[in-house]
Amino acid sequence: MSTFAAKKPDPSDYNITVHVTASRVDGCIRELDAVINGVNYQLTAACDKIPISVGVLKLGDYKAKLVKDDRSSAFYILQSYEFLFPDNAKKKFDVVGVSQ
Repeated sequence: MSTFAAKKPDPSDYNITVHVTASRVDGCIRELDAVINGVNYQLTAACDKIPISVGVLKLGDYKAKLVKDDRSSAFYILQSYEFLFPDNAKKKFDVVGVSQ
């Protein structure tokens, strides 16, 4: 019998600082307002658990990496960021809005 351990993420891969300024849960969607490299973004992610028992994400800085960056259009942003939390948990958030 072989046992597969989940590979521990390499923190150096998460070299983007995301500053979360607002956090909400709407149904089973987590919604964040965040600043990334000086740009204001709205991010969403599906909840992991139903019912939601973990609450909203605390405000502050989180480490992340860009996991999707589709540049097939000069006019649209299609990006996703994966956050790495202090307990080594990971969560992907999709960009759904941008503002100045």
